[in-house]
Order: sequence, then C-alpha cells, then structure tokens
Amino acid sequence: MPTPQSESAASEKHVPALLSHLAYATKFLGIGIADVLYPRNCLIAGTPIDAGKFRFLSESGVAQLCFINHKHACKKCGVPAFGEIFDNGICAMCRDRDDELQVECSRSVLVLDDISRPIVYSLKYWKHPTIAHDMATLAKMCTGFADFLSGAVLVPVPLYKKRFRWRGYNQSLHLAHALAKIAPGTQVENLLARIRDTGTQTRLNAEKRRKNVMGAFAVKTGKLISPLKRYVLIDDVFTTGATLSECAKTLRSGGALNIDAATFAHG
Repeated sequence: MPTPQSESAASEKHVPALLSHLAYATKFLGIGIADVLYPRNCLIAGTPIDAGKFRFLSESGVAQLCFINHKHACKKCGVPAFGEIFDNGICAMCRDRDDELQVECSRSVLVLDDISRPIVYSLKYWKHPTIAHDMATLAKMCTGFADFLSGAVLVPVPLYKKRFRWRGYNQSLHLAHALAKIAPGTQVENLLARIRDTGTQTRLNAEKRRKNVMGAFAVKTGKLISPLKRYVLIDDVFTTGATLSECAKTLRSGGALNIDAATFAHG
C-alpha cells in the first residue's frame, strides 16, 4: 500500500515533465509559463488580459487610449490640434519657439495622459522592455504611422552609460526594434552616443532642457551616415523636442540630410 511519502515523491517526479510540456505549449502562444500560472492584468483597465494580440493590455483598456490623428496635428512636431486652428498646419509652439525644431517632421502614436502613462512608465521606469511589443502593436493601429516609418533607418535616442547600467537596457532601442517589425523596409542603427550625463529632465522647462542637452551627443566611432538615407529618431515621449533636436543636429553634422522623428507618446 503506497504511503503519503511515496505518493508525494511520485508526484514530484512528474513536475519537471509537466513544466517541460507547459513550456513547449506556451512557446507557440508567445507567452511564458509565469503568464499561465500568474495571469497578468491590463495596465490600463486592471482587468484580466484577453487572449489576443496584446501582452500587457486588454481590448477594453486599449479602447480608452487617445490615438493621434495626423491629419489634425501639427505638421512639424505632431501635437494634436484638439480643435485649435493651426497657421499653415504649424502649431503655436513650433511657430513661436526661439530654437527651430531640427527634425523635418515628428509623429507620435498617442497623447500622453493618465491612461497612456502606465505604458510609457512600464518601458521606461518599471523595467518591462517586452512591453515594446504592445507599443508597436498600438503604433500599427495608428493610421499612417507605420507608413511614416517605412523605408527609413530608425535611430534610437541613446542613454548615458550610468543610466544604462541602472536600467539595464535602452528603452528607445527596444522600441525601435519593435517598430521595425511593423514598418516595411526599415532597419535599426544605433548611431549615436550620449557623451555627457544630462540627468533627468522631467522638471526642466523648454529652455533649460535645450541648454541641458546641448553638446550631449556624438556619432559613434566607426559609424557611417549617408546623405542618401532617411533617418527617423526614435524616443518614448515627445515633450519639448529638445533632445530630438540635439540628436538631429548630431546626425546632420555627420552628413545626414533627411531627418524625422517618431515617439510613442506626445505630451
């Protein structure tokens, strides 16, 4: 007659095989064992995630996001009009700024608000780089965004080495690789280096941001820039455009002629 100890030992013997079969099955679903054992809740709605195309979001959560319609946005920085009439398609911020935005055109997927902020924070602060997959899926849902990237060289905004060591990855590089999968003919090139620690800029105004990033970037040693290629700088959020402008200046100094920008959120 089996004892409780022998039954326990027999059960434990089957655990590795069970986990192996579970790992094999989940591989084809694009999820991990942890997702099966501990299902995620939507970052936005807080409800269980549907079995769909998103890993961290539910369809009900996505429905609350404010996508940017680029037919009704500034032709320069991409800020949505929200009913405001832009002069020749250019918003007041771009028209009146002392330093001209150094990219020809910038586009964003979403408005940065209380609904979309957890997505950005998950990538940037909460150390969930795999959410870049969901961000690219949302980008594909934004009319014209994938076409805007199509055929370009995607250049991620770099981190300073100290910030990179703390975070463990560059969120803009993860986003660039994810976006390259939804836009035909694109390639990712890590062309720039941040050569000076600019610190966090969250509490700086536009002028202080501009001064803070001045001269903070350089073209990486050995990297070649072609005047025949179109470059699109990739970052998580467009705030004042100071960082993107400084990166664009650096690319231009290396020989680039056609430079645009794309971010996940604008705000």
